[in-house]
Amino acid sequence: MRNRAGDDRTLRTAFTHDHFGPSTHQQVGLYAGLVIKPLNSIWRHSETGQIFGNRFDGGPTSWRADILTANSADSFREFLVEFADFQHAYKAGGGVNAEGHPVPDPPNAINLPGREEVGLPFLLAPPDECPGGAPLPCPEAISADDVGTFVVNYRNEPVPLCIADNPNAANPQQAAGLAGDLSHVYRSDITRAFSPMNPVPVCTALPDNIRDGSRR
Repeated sequence: MRNRAGDDRTLRTAFTHDHFGPSTHQQVGLYAGLVIKPLNSIWRHSETGQIFGNRFDGGPTSWRADILTANSADSFREFLVEFADFQHAYKAGGGVNAEGHPVPDPPNAINLPGREEVGLPFLLAPPDECPGGAPLPCPEAISADDVGTFVVNYRNEPVPLCIADNPNAANPQQAAGLAGDLSHVYRSDITRAFSPMNPVPVCTALPDNIRDGSRR
């Protein structure tokens, strides 16, 4: 898109998500950014050199790319990061049955609606039953309870899991040394006491974690 002076005025990003209304039915799920670039530009994977957008469905794609414009002097590299709240989440392996289909799984739900205060500050426990007698995990028509967790590009790496010695223990403690030091929690070159926090995902053509290179 150009203005009357011929200057590129391309709309950069159009955000979309699955809210049916601004105050009700804020169900979590798909969110995305429609990214528009100058005419005749080519999108290239910044590490593998793979060209994006040449598949029948518009893929492959990623959260970062080299944008090669018709005028090479205008080419640039771009990174797209999207944050989401109220993201429903489960403990590892939870929320699905043996066939991988979603199922209600209140015992493994993280920060589910209807939770109850059991102490201060911010000590919460899952509810035994939902208000009005609805079945667990207490679905909401209006998202008012700050349920679930926050994610970046559909991923989450909670700080408590990075510094704990064993989050699955009955009484987890902060790990000793750098592994439990909050001032080093975002470093990628430290071996964590809780081993699932150590692997760095392999780059793929799907939305990936921002942990490539900087890990967190």
